[in-house]
Amino acid sequence: MLIGLERVVIYGLIDPDDGVVKYVGSTTNAGHRYREHLQMPRRANAHLNTWIKSLIDKNKKPMFVFIDLCNKEEREQIEYKWIEHFSKLSVLFNHKIKPK
Repeated sequence: MLIGLERVVIYGLIDPDDGVVKYVGSTTNAGHRYREHLQMPRRANAHLNTWIKSLIDKNKKPMFVFIDLCNKEEREQIEYKWIEHFSKLSVLFNHKIKPK
């Protein structure tokens, strides 16, 4: 149970054309994080930004879906679990490599 702990959302960015998860991330503020993705900051993942820009150029946006909910202490472990899961189904834009 997550009572009294800061909640972390594990989320996916999904291609609206084929329903495939393209990116898995985590955040404590889902709305803010989604807006950040849509603004495509320079310091961010270039391949992810190119994909998002290609959608925006077609008047589309990636879908932002909640995959899991955890506390801060579990964040990295749970996020990597989902990155590993979805990377078996399709190619992700994630750069994170599972820590040893």
